[in-house]
Amino acid sequence: MSELNPLSQNFTLKSLLKFSFPTILMMIFMGLYTVVDTIFVARFVDTNALSALNIVCPVINLIVGLGTMLATGGSAIVARKMGAGEHTRAV
Repeated sequence: MSELNPLSQNFTLKSLLKFSFPTILMMIFMGLYTVVDTIFVARFVDTNALSALNIVCPVINLIVGLGTMLATGGSAIVARKMGAGEHTRAV
């Protein structure tokens, strides 16, 4: 049964980086997007727009953090169900 469970394999540094690479790439992209967006607003719009952007950015970060927290918790629950052999409840 363990050969059918993808969570029972031995993880190496290479496989862990391969697994986490899309998330790392997404975080870098989102960070660069925020920096570039701030630069464009600062150069081509007035200071009120830059102030509004700096007020809204933490709210967006909180929403992204909440979504990440719920996704991580949900995947942990699914992994626990799969590890217990309850594949129908894991879906």
